[in-house]
Amino acid sequence: MFYETTLRFSGSLFVTTNVYFHELVSLQDQLNQLCNGRGDSLLKGMAQRMKLKYDKHWGSVDRMNPMLFVAVVVDPRYKLKYVKFWFKQWYDKEKADELGLKVREALNRLYRHYSEAMGTLCGAGVGASASGTSEFGSSDVATMSSMLSGFSSAEERMKRYNNIYKQHLADEDNVECKSELD
Repeated sequence: MFYETTLRFSGSLFVTTNVYFHELVSLQDQLNQLCNGRGDSLLKGMAQRMKLKYDKHWGSVDRMNPMLFVAVVVDPRYKLKYVKFWFKQWYDKEKADELGLKVREALNRLYRHYSEAMGTLCGAGVGASASGTSEFGSSDVATMSSMLSGFSSAEERMKRYNNIYKQHLADEDNVECKSELD
């Protein structure tokens, strides 16, 4: 999985920005499964050492370039709810809300910059809600992870992760206030 991800991250003949977040979702989930799963202790120990290295470079969202998340948000298939959803799967509610707010602030800064440059500054949606409305419980996450364990190819895993997110959207009842940025 690291080899395939490295190939996708380092591609020079095609755009790679749109796959970073999706690859992080996949790596994070697979490492968590291997570290927390029952089975071969040698494999589990190896996965735990890999997770330490992963956490050093990619585990702290605070140290990542926010443009990696902005690239997902401006993709019409995902938007900000997608990023917030996965933050909630990885972190506690307060940390997930804080990270969602950081991504939203980066979007607002970009919007203001381009709006001022084009002379079309409208409300940037600064007052829009930054917190999510619906969360899965830990048993739901465990169920989702067990459903994902049978898939081996990256494309199949990404389709499955996207289906999990689509199910989350279908279950969500709250509609956020929309601004021009939204």
